[in-house]
Amino acid sequence: MKAKFIALAALVLGMVSCQQDFDGAAQVGGEVDFQLAVAAPELAGTRADGDSQNGHNSAFGAIDYLTDWSDVDLRYTLEVYDVKDNVVTNLTPVKDRMEKIVEEYTPVTFDLRLVPGREYRFVVFADFVKADGTAFHVFDKTLQDITLANDAINEELTDAYFDYEDITVSNSAAQDMTLTRPFGKVRVVATDLAELNLNVDPTAVTVTYESEIPTAFNAVTGKVSTKVKKLSFSYDYAAISKTDLSAHYYTEGYDSEEYKNADERHTHMTLFTDYILAEEEMTPLQFTMTVYDKNGDKEENIIKTTEFNTDIPVQRNHLTTI
Repeated sequence: MKAKFIALAALVLGMVSCQQDFDGAAQVGGEVDFQLAVAAPELAGTRADGDSQNGHNSAFGAIDYLTDWSDVDLRYTLEVYDVKDNVVTNLTPVKDRMEKIVEEYTPVTFDLRLVPGREYRFVVFADFVKADGTAFHVFDKTLQDITLANDAINEELTDAYFDYEDITVSNSAAQDMTLTRPFGKVRVVATDLAELNLNVDPTAVTVTYESEIPTAFNAVTGKVSTKVKKLSFSYDYAAISKTDLSAHYYTEGYDSEEYKNADERHTHMTLFTDYILAEEEMTPLQFTMTVYDKNGDKEENIIKTTEFNTDIPVQRNHLTTI
């Protein structure tokens, strides 16, 4: 199961009541206009690198990574629930789910009509969909049960962002809501490729998780669920030369480091990244990684198998680099 991470900003909620005018908006049936302006700019606050616009760097996520949006859209989904004292009182949304899809990154605005003086939980989930509508995340009924539709390592498009906020609709000033990833991002980077025999090239990787991995996420409560063990995933690298990693999925940051003493081989390469559904506090992760050479993923073609059997820390909205 994939998953995804990082700081986003500015969900602005403009609220009104029936006692005062709201730019000409009329009150009908006891409800008032309520506007929800959602932005999800990717920031560098939880990254290892301070450059928030360094595309194809394995430290970054999908918004930074995407330079071509022709086949990808960003989907914003909003659900609204009744709440009292920070507890959702009815698991059925009070309004039909609202969805907006944009063809490139841009903020969006939701317009609602809600009862003034009533407390609501606003839940927003922003994720990526292919231009044909294929989603990387599945939530057929509500945002209470979000699962992943794809299981690919090094798939930045499984990145996603969420938050919920309990707000009483009133005459208060506009409020901000900050989206963050429900994921912790893990990446493993090789820094010693120059030591390999020149006839050996990394061409594939298999990762098997020994720890329990969450496979579902409840955006309404912010909790992960349905943990399973022994998830295993594989990834085949693009054809790369020893001195040119430009065809590799990642090309910046660590992956731009070249062998300093000769033109024989790059020294650095991101072996895999993964977005893992995570808690707000650090949790331990253990896994086994096997890297294969160009002759295939058989035992005699293993470059190295590494057991990461010490507890690797994973935390929501943070990057762990190994």
